[in-house]
Amino acid sequence: MTIYLKKSSYDCNRQSDIVELLYSTDPELLQLWYGNKVKDVLQQRLTLNLLTRYLLEIWDEQTFVGIVIIYPVSALADSGVQGTADIRKILGWAQFFKKRTIYKKSARMFSGDIPKHYFYIQGFAIAPKYQGNGVGSTVLQQLKKRYLNLALYVSESNNRAQQFYVKNGFKPTFYGQMSYRKQAFGEYLMLT
Repeated sequence: MTIYLKKSSYDCNRQSDIVELLYSTDPELLQLWYGNKVKDVLQQRLTLNLLTRYLLEIWDEQTFVGIVIIYPVSALADSGVQGTADIRKILGWAQFFKKRTIYKKSARMFSGDIPKHYFYIQGFAIAPKYQGNGVGSTVLQQLKKRYLNLALYVSESNNRAQQFYVKNGFKPTFYGQMSYRKQAFGEYLMLT
């Protein structure tokens, strides 16, 4: 197994695979944010280059096996502002306005303090048939060597991911929660 990362060109042959992997990172929350347009929104955000400039593809020799979106924390504010503008454009003003309460609550849920010298992992997914073979751990080790300090959020309902990140040296440092329509959502901020 030879795992390596390469900058994504967002190749037409892999667009649907990349969208599916992004969706798999937190389907419950993504569905809440974007409704039945979730995959269209992800596709358009990639096409608009908001996410692709930070998108790395994960390869095992000649096989595409996953993705990681990672950027310096200093770019987090810019990505949030640009992301909001893109989402408003994609969903349309009326739909975006209807969901503004969700977006405000989400912003508070994701309000943990990440040190400025960290790199933020916005999305990390390995294709299901390659999970459980050490690919994810290998990628995290490569990222830690390259960037030293990593931060990410993981859903409170994703116990498997929480255990995986703890096993790979992450520690929960903040817990944010929101409720919407009598349903609770929570996210742990984890740092290396």
